[in-house]
Amino acid sequence: MSSKLLSLSLYEIKRSLCYNMNWISAAIFLIINISLFPFTIDPRPELLHQLFLSVVITSILLGIVIMTNHIFEEDVSDGSLNQYIVFGIPMYQIFLAKLLAAVIEFSLVLSMVIPTASIFYYFTLSKSLKILLVIILSTPLFASISIFGSMIAVNLRKNIAFSLLLIFPLLISSLIIISLAAEKIILTDNFEEGFLYIQINIGMSLIIIPVICLISKYIYK
Repeated sequence: MSSKLLSLSLYEIKRSLCYNMNWISAAIFLIINISLFPFTIDPRPELLHQLFLSVVITSILLGIVIMTNHIFEEDVSDGSLNQYIVFGIPMYQIFLAKLLAAVIEFSLVLSMVIPTASIFYYFTLSKSLKILLVIILSTPLFASISIFGSMIAVNLRKNIAFSLLLIFPLLISSLIIISLAAEKIILTDNFEEGFLYIQINIGMSLIIIPVICLISKYIYK
């Protein structure tokens, strides 16, 4: 069982990073989206600091949805998802492999975007790296929620609007926690205080991911 999961995970990571390469276009999109705002408002650092959180949180929401919204579409269209199931790979292992690939892919994107974009908001490298870390620690949570929505969309014949309606409340709640943690770091430059909030997201991920694994076989038929 573990060997199948490992092989499938390595395949998904290789396909995401080396073949599909959506992470490059996502990184470029997010860098442009985040960096564009300082040129359109008053460039005083205190105003840019206030704007940074809302811009970053909105961009993260857009980025994770864009990167995971069609994560099962190719597998369904070419029949590989059915082949996985026929070969005895349970749906929860497929979900975990997709999740691991998405977490690595999006963490790589964030590692490119946050330090680069924070230059335009007058943040030091130390502070931007602390903000990056609290976001990456929450990546498993909002990636699992978004992939769960993609699984629902596949089962509902690509009814993306309905799946997004189901997952957005969960995504928004996790992003609010990130914004609170990042705000603490911006104000105090203390990672420990920000991490107190991120523990909530980590705890939620330890609940939500096993639940999705348990119900995954009933979502896709």
